[in-house]
Amino acid sequence: MLHIFYVGTYVLEAFLLLRLLYVDRWRENWSAMVFAVALVVVDAVVRPLCEQWYGTTSRVFFYTYWISDVVLLVLLFGVVCSFFPRSVRWVMLGFFAGMCALAAAVLRFGFSQIAASGNLFIYAFEQILYMCCLALDTALLVVGRCRGQCGISLRLFVSGIGIQTAGAAVILACWVYQYPKDNGSLDYLPLATMLMLAAWLLATFVQTREEKGEVKCGL
Repeated sequence: MLHIFYVGTYVLEAFLLLRLLYVDRWRENWSAMVFAVALVVVDAVVRPLCEQWYGTTSRVFFYTYWISDVVLLVLLFGVVCSFFPRSVRWVMLGFFAGMCALAAAVLRFGFSQIAASGNLFIYAFEQILYMCCLALDTALLVVGRCRGQCGISLRLFVSGIGIQTAGAAVILACWVYQYPKDNGSLDYLPLATMLMLAAWLLATFVQTREEKGEVKCGL
């Protein structure tokens, strides 16, 4: 079952990239395009090579996996910011940077058990970052609906990000709560990514129909 999640993620990554390139959607969705390319590079190149050279049980693979995950999360945050008006993007970036610093400080100095374990620190730190990204994603949806500028395609993009961030936050919370017992919850992280990519792929098709007037762009 778990292999289906990984295979499904790879297939959707390829389909999304082809869709964005084939119908020339990458200009309207440049931030999603950047994230999709980075996701393919990480999943198809960086992690497989590191696994082949060092093995899945090595510290090098562990840090490569989770550092690349943090990079992808930052890029995902950039996707959310790209939907906001240009005037408030820097405010959002400042908010996210501040939350990153605050989360690191609180986990490092406020929880001795977490600070003493490098593995647990990374899991808890990423969980907080996913929750921050989820909060911003929710704010985007509320602002868009209030302004009447949240079409179906945008809602699909935002909902996909919400599924990814909420799912990952819950999965990491389950892992942190039961640490160091391995409950296998981390194996389901690709499922959240797969659902997000599916929502984004659907959004690209809806965009085409919105431009043709087949689907209303408003609320």
